[in-house]
Amino acid sequence: MKNNIVILLVILLFIFITRFIGNNYDHGLHLHPDERWLMMLNDKLHFPDQLDPDFFAYGSLPSYTLKAVLQTSDSLLGTNIDNYDSALMVGRIIASLLDIGVGWLVFVTARKISKNQQVAILATLFYSLSFFPIQNSNFFVVDNFVNFLTSLTIYLTLLYFEKPNIKQLILLAISYAALISCKITPIIFLPLIMMLIFKRSLLTNTQPNSSFLKLTMVKIKNTIMGLEPRKTKITKYQLLFQAFLKISLFFITGLTFAYMFMPYAFIKHQQFLREVINQIKMNSNAYIFPYTLQYIGTTPYIYYLKNIFLWGVGPIIGLLAIGGLFVVLTRQYQIIFQAPKTKFSLSLVLNHELIYFSFFLIYFLVIGRSAVKFMRYMLPLYPFLAYLSAQGLSSLIKQKWLSPRLSKILVVVTLGFASLWTMAFLNIYTRPHTRVEATDWMLTNIPPGSVISQEHWDDGLPLRGGDRFQSVEFPLYEQPDDQKKWLTMNQKIDQVEYIILSSNRLSAPLRKLNDCTLYQACYPLTAKYYRDLFAGRLGFEKVAEFTSRPNIFGLEINDDNADESFTVYDHPQVLIFKKINGLNL
Repeated sequence: MKNNIVILLVILLFIFITRFIGNNYDHGLHLHPDERWLMMLNDKLHFPDQLDPDFFAYGSLPSYTLKAVLQTSDSLLGTNIDNYDSALMVGRIIASLLDIGVGWLVFVTARKISKNQQVAILATLFYSLSFFPIQNSNFFVVDNFVNFLTSLTIYLTLLYFEKPNIKQLILLAISYAALISCKITPIIFLPLIMMLIFKRSLLTNTQPNSSFLKLTMVKIKNTIMGLEPRKTKITKYQLLFQAFLKISLFFITGLTFAYMFMPYAFIKHQQFLREVINQIKMNSNAYIFPYTLQYIGTTPYIYYLKNIFLWGVGPIIGLLAIGGLFVVLTRQYQIIFQAPKTKFSLSLVLNHELIYFSFFLIYFLVIGRSAVKFMRYMLPLYPFLAYLSAQGLSSLIKQKWLSPRLSKILVVVTLGFASLWTMAFLNIYTRPHTRVEATDWMLTNIPPGSVISQEHWDDGLPLRGGDRFQSVEFPLYEQPDDQKKWLTMNQKIDQVEYIILSSNRLSAPLRKLNDCTLYQACYPLTAKYYRDLFAGRLGFEKVAEFTSRPNIFGLEINDDNADESFTVYDHPQVLIFKKINGLNL
């Protein structure tokens, strides 16, 4: 037992270190666009007189949390951190702390579900080694709040089913209200939660009193007087009425706290609904915004799974998760379909693992089919993947054909390779950011007064000292991609002496969208421009390239084909081309 506690503390310490190791990955230059927007939003807010975010694509609770921390620190400690730049680092500290909290919730949830300390420790370890949560703990984005509050809501749901009382129900409602006050997407959990509360109420055969309202008063009286409640048989209709009252209590509590956490979603409900609908439209049509064109032609579910397997958790943890899924599905089949008919309902509702599985199945089935597939949308799935991986490894080492010695060797080798994979990605934060490196190179090697390009919808370079150069914007996303557009583009190319690609944000998707018979928005001439540029046929030669790919012991892992959002914030590929003659397209 003591050994398990020591191991758990070491894992939590590892989570603590890895979640803070890359917090200053961009030297405070605000290179994450969503994070940058939240910092600008923070400047608009002030407690208690200005709490209208005038923006509802994200929930308000993360912004309120950051502002509350900043103002409290300035008021009580005399700091001066409630400003655009300082708020960035405070926000990232909050994000890191939230993910440490997720690590703890992984442990307590896995322990409750599996009733196995070894599985719980392994699940926590696998979550600690999953790089994608590590990466996102370096960004102050709403998805970190969603990940933590999803894990907390599910854990409180399990507690409620273990001990269904008013206190647990209220805590569950508050947690869920906080969750949807960060992002409206988890509203998809509401039918499941309602169904579980209702079904759990019907399975209660006795209660201290037949009236739910009287029950509350009796509980208070019994607590004061130290009396035991009287057990009485209650009827089916009383159970239904109590179920209705419990659901009502959940709704009333949830709405009350949702109003506290995000008041202007209610006050300005028309704007709120309009912006939520716009987000739904975006997620159903990748053509709406330029920065979502990368997802055109990607396969629902498969695209997410590929990125999770290769980059989010890595192949080792990914394979174990697949094995763990098979173990869980087999066990659930045995519990549900081989249980006596009289215990069928009980096996469905009181089965913690099934409840846990149901939350993530719903999330993956609904979100996984979206047209827009940013990797961070699947961040709440990673605690479940850690649990599956733990089940996979635990089941594997229990196989009869493995001796105890081979089992130990297998565990060491598996954890060793998984750790090496994570270390390879953590090495990204031991080197300068590629855009910072590119900025230094430009200031040293490009003569002042030179004309340089900047692709619209992407961060331009240099990050500082930009007034030394003349900048020309390349509007490459513009439609239609015809000769008229390229008449203007050729004039711009004639003007510039250096073409700067600060990432593959435009070059990767626009080269793919070259067939107008397949795509609604096609870029045949832009695709040709990139092909000619990279092949040296445009009159420019590549004079500098900056990459910071994952590597371990000198072995580099090429993640250029990962989801753009996986690389573009903290280790984008930067390319610089210099004009060598006057050739155009």
